[in-house]
Amino acid sequence: MKTSENIVEICKALVGFHSEVGRITKDGTNPHLKNRYATIDQIIEEIRPILATHGLFILQLPTNTEAGEIQMTTRIYHTSGQWMESPVLTLKPQKQDAQGIGSAVTYARRYSLTSFLSLNTGDDDDGEAASNGGGNRKQSPARKKPQGQGGQQSTQQKKPTGLASEKQRRFIFAIAEDKGLDQDEIKALVKRLTGKESTKELTTKEARHLIETLQATEASELKEVVK
Repeated sequence: MKTSENIVEICKALVGFHSEVGRITKDGTNPHLKNRYATIDQIIEEIRPILATHGLFILQLPTNTEAGEIQMTTRIYHTSGQWMESPVLTLKPQKQDAQGIGSAVTYARRYSLTSFLSLNTGDDDDGEAASNGGGNRKQSPARKKPQGQGGQQSTQQKKPTGLASEKQRRFIFAIAEDKGLDQDEIKALVKRLTGKESTKELTTKEARHLIETLQATEASELKEVVK
């Protein structure tokens, strides 16, 4: 991953974004696999207002190679001028016509964006659009849903996100201490990045993204945040 020289502000904004964004609605249906998935239009429609609230916006840059491959790069910008860029995703359409290339570009945009922002779009995936109608990315087998009584599939709803685990909280302190922060600085950092007084108030999602932020941020930049 490539980034601007300083990423303190964009990291804080991303923590805020991930604390608000939820599971993306599945609005598309794969006619061959009979499963549902979130289209790129639906993903953008749901995340764009939340990104804007935190001063963030996305650019996706498709290019093509002489070998006929489609390359997709996703870059996220913050109003501070800071940015982060995803690794290049490469797909090769099986058909080198407008429909095949268009399908590959659409899938590359969707896959690059959801993976780069760690978006929850559910287990189902429209990978066949790339493997049969677009790119050559292999599709993993569909996951089996758990069975309930009488052989019926379970219809239990997803449990609401709870508070961060003790393991997550210890991990936050371990990463921060490894980067040279003392206890008071860590508490100040948590408050600055999440608005919470203590790691005990963090949800599982907030803790997970705080951990990702700490891992991706240089020690000197973390020091600047708590000054």
